[in-house]
Amino acid sequence: MIHTIFLILMYFSLHANSDKILFQPWDYGLPCWRIPAAVSVPSAGRILVFAEGRYSNGDGCYVPNATKKENNLHHEFHLDEDPCKGYYRNIFYKFSDDDGQTWSEIRKLAGTNTSCLTDPAPVFYEDPVTHETKVLVQYSAKGGTETWQHVSLNNGDTFDEGTLLNQQLGVGAGKRPGPAGGLFIPKSGRLMYAGYAGRFDPGVSVWYSDNGGKGWDLASVVGNSHYDTNKSFENVTESVLVSLPLSGNVLLSMRVDSSSPRRAALSITSHSSSSVPPLFNESAAPSGAKLPSTSSGDMGSLLASDTAVYYSMALAPDQGRSHMTVLMSLDDANTWTHGMVVYEGPSAYSDLTTLTHDEQSLGIAYERDADDSATCKGESCIIVFTSIPKNLPPYHHH
Repeated sequence: MIHTIFLILMYFSLHANSDKILFQPWDYGLPCWRIPAAVSVPSAGRILVFAEGRYSNGDGCYVPNATKKENNLHHEFHLDEDPCKGYYRNIFYKFSDDDGQTWSEIRKLAGTNTSCLTDPAPVFYEDPVTHETKVLVQYSAKGGTETWQHVSLNNGDTFDEGTLLNQQLGVGAGKRPGPAGGLFIPKSGRLMYAGYAGRFDPGVSVWYSDNGGKGWDLASVVGNSHYDTNKSFENVTESVLVSLPLSGNVLLSMRVDSSSPRRAALSITSHSSSSVPPLFNESAAPSGAKLPSTSSGDMGSLLASDTAVYYSMALAPDQGRSHMTVLMSLDDANTWTHGMVVYEGPSAYSDLTTLTHDEQSLGIAYERDADDSATCKGESCIIVFTSIPKNLPPYHHH
């Protein structure tokens, strides 16, 4: 145990100053930056990190001298009007070509001063036959009534004007993807997203594409009220997908708005053939996939690399939003025996990604406090990027 603590503290000491600030209050004239989402573009040696730039009230963000009503997407997404009316949230990104050591200037993906865009979710795609590559980004708009997709054919240098996916997604339209990114399965060429809290369906949905994102269909999720009468998934929200490296099965991990463990469902078909629609079933999920959560119910991210699965989350001993932690499983999310605390201070949302040059490390974009603040919320929150080793030491969560 002493050896474990020493290894963790030694790593933390060596890397305490390695955080690269990507977004901070009043960048681009916006007081708040939230919800990082990272994606690796291995064909170009590039990493992209997306985020919401917020000029809005609510969720810890306050516009100086604001007179409009408080904006809270969690409670107003059922309204006919845009819940950001009077304020706005836009989607921005940066990229790095050296594993996060240096970064581009901030670029806007989408939005105006009347837009309410949330939850950017990028994914990398490579055609199994032609090896053509692209980067796709989806997000929710107008308070969970629209789902949009943007595509880049030049590794994120530029993106197209965007496509509205509502007609393709049906009851899944407007779902807020992630947070974190989509999933690409190289063996079958399938793309997948999980999302929640659309105006037309408050539960969790999974949608997939077998043609590189040109068309999308809804998967079946046992427990979702539209597919199963038991409605067992109605209390879940933010969701993420990962392809388990040993079995090839796809795991759906879902946040519960309480300190209860995250819920999970497993698809055992979507990895094997692009002709079989995925079916997610909670009863098939490994027991270890009910990942630990905190009283704040924060969203974490999942990433598979080599034969391991990694899970990032603010996992404070006192159940608050602090202690950004990465856990590692070597048995397809059945047990989590290794890990480390990346940052001991206030922290919140995060996203893991592979690096494109250093094969022994991973990257993590996460929210943390600015200038030793007591919390990571609103203007006290910045988004940073750092690297961690793939080979994590033994870890025991208390």
